[in-house]
Amino acid sequence: MKPTSIITACFLLLSLALTSCSSDSTSSNQMVQSMVDVATNGVTRTSTFNYNGNKIVSIVNEDASIEFSYLGSLISQTVQTNLTTLEQEVLNYTYTDGNLTKIVSSNNYSINYLYQANGTINYEKIANEGLTNETLLLHGTLNIANENLLSDNTDYDDSPVDIEQKHQLVYNYDSNRNPLYNITGFKKLLNFGKAISKNNANNGTEMYSENNIATNQATSSMELLVSTFQYNGNQYPQKRESNFLLLDFGVAFPNYEKTLYSY
Repeated sequence: MKPTSIITACFLLLSLALTSCSSDSTSSNQMVQSMVDVATNGVTRTSTFNYNGNKIVSIVNEDASIEFSYLGSLISQTVQTNLTTLEQEVLNYTYTDGNLTKIVSSNNYSINYLYQANGTINYEKIANEGLTNETLLLHGTLNIANENLLSDNTDYDDSPVDIEQKHQLVYNYDSNRNPLYNITGFKKLLNFGKAISKNNANNGTEMYSENNIATNQATSSMELLVSTFQYNGNQYPQKRESNFLLLDFGVAFPNYEKTLYSY
């Protein structure tokens, strides 16, 4: 081969390698940098995401912050702070074979998760009142398929006598990536609900029901959950109009209308 041909061949190989690397980084590994929640009256709340590589260090907005700690590739602790009252809640996460099995809260409760052969996950939330006194607050079942949370059915065990109370969430999804999906270990945090899913929840239902066993009277209410998305060139959401938030920081954000994303 002539010298000029060798140079040309090397240049072409280098160009192909650079093109391949560029394509991989933009199409499949986008990391959300900020989420701007917008209310119908124009009020905004900007959540900023801080990383160490693909590991989340913190999420901070005007109302609250969440700090994350890792053990290897698994999130071992979160510290959520209300920036107005300075109240904090610390959650410690325990895993078995890479699956979340227990959450212990500084607010004196714990959540246990049990994985079933059919793919569902049972959970129970227990109030810890001293070393030996425990009260079952609620129990339920998560149905997760193809890395998406399809439903969350909850029964409340601390309801008044003769009262049965239930809560149900059901979601449907698009085929595009959730902006939080590439965060290392985040999809293991079952307490974050639909935010851990691979894709974006575009519609669903939320239902509450109450049954009075003594009087045989039942009441229920249902709300439709609807989201519409606009996507960027890599098929990640850049705008989401909805009647429900993706991330709940435990601080009310009234009259929510939409979220804008940047990467």
